[in-house]
Amino acid sequence: MAGRLTIALILTLRLATYGQGVSQEWARLLLKSLNKSTTDTERMHIYFMAAQSQISKSGEHKIDLDSAEMYMRKVALLNKTVKSGDADALQILLKSHLARERHQNTKAEAFA
Repeated sequence: MAGRLTIALILTLRLATYGQGVSQEWARLLLKSLNKSTTDTERMHIYFMAAQSQISKSGEHKIDLDSAEMYMRKVALLNKTVKSGDADALQILLKSHLARERHQNTKAEAFA
């Protein structure tokens, strides 16, 4: 339980500094670290960071935003098993940021 709270805190702090974004290199290294022994909670954390990395890239390229959405779908699938309320909240926050990047302001406001 303490591990989940730590991850939730880290995610919250990382998302609080959203404007600074996530380093592309760091996100790439996190994705490479995935293996069969990685827990579902750790995978969710990595996918959240990868999604944030794609959303915060400079420019608003469709391929980057689509990649972010793919990572968010992976989180949603994992969260069906983990059942984390924190992950649900972070998904909503990232969906709002993604909609904002796509200039879907009405949709972004609905998530917020």
